[in-house]
Amino acid sequence: YQRRVHGDDCIVHRVQCHRIYIVATNDRGLKRRLREIPGVPIMYVKNHKFLIERLPEAFLHDGFNH
Repeated sequence: YQRRVHGDDCIVHRVQCHRIYIVATNDRGLKRRLREIPGVPIMYVKNHKFLIERLPEAFLHDGFNH
């Protein structure tokens, strides 16, 4: 038996444990929560275009991008 978890909570928990994901969402609440986690890029659709928010500068200089 597993307890039921809201989808947003599951996504946030997953990216907190494994920061290897790009999360695609247009949900404002989920985007707000994901922005609090360093290094998690967020993809969303705006004006019929796919956008990806920039990675935080700390992530770019942390050796992952070399």
